[in-house]
Amino acid sequence: MRRTSRLLRAGLVFISLFTGCRREPPPPIIPAEGVVLFKGKPLNKVQVRFIPQIDYGAEFIAVGVTDPNGRFKLVCNGEPGACAGKNLVLVAEDDIPKRLQGEDAQIELAEYFRKLGGRPIPVRYANLVESPLTATVSQEQKEFVFKLEP
Repeated sequence: MRRTSRLLRAGLVFISLFTGCRREPPPPIIPAEGVVLFKGKPLNKVQVRFIPQIDYGAEFIAVGVTDPNGRFKLVCNGEPGACAGKNLVLVAEDDIPKRLQGEDAQIELAEYFRKLGGRPIPVRYANLVESPLTATVSQEQKEFVFKLEP
């Protein structure tokens, strides 16, 4: 009976260790904003994502969209800002209108990007593996400038 009790306790400890009970709580969300430039000019209508280097779940990915001046403000888990600490940064096209997504709309799509300016954005900036952009968010560092190059 004693051996069964010890085995049961050991099993419960093992299960609790490997089922995520010890997951680290997410860091505070700190207001964060910035600007995105491509070839020195502001990028309009691009999505900026701050992805924490520790996986807290998709809800802790901060997202913002640039305005005509290339400025963005991030929102994370329903709050203004991004997770404190080191983040990988991705920059990609924001939603492309449905009517411009087909093969037969390539000329219209090119015209749409031309009007937005600074296109095409190099795909490496939207790729988790290739993006060279990072940002360490803190109470002292809340403003970021990203200068994209071809």
